[in-house]
Amino acid sequence: MIMIVTNNTQSSSQNAKAVSTRKRVIASTMSVDEYFDELISQVHQDYADL
Repeated sequence: MIMIVTNNTQSSSQNAKAVSTRKRVIASTMSVDEYFDELISQVHQDYADL
């Protein structure tokens, strides 16, 4: 029988940094729906200008 033992040595400051980085990335990320809504809006504006 083979046993795999892992040692979780990540400190709380590393955990906090990972959470902070995740929040920053999520805050600056646009969803696919938002992206296409904006794209469609721009296309409508472009055609309205013709």
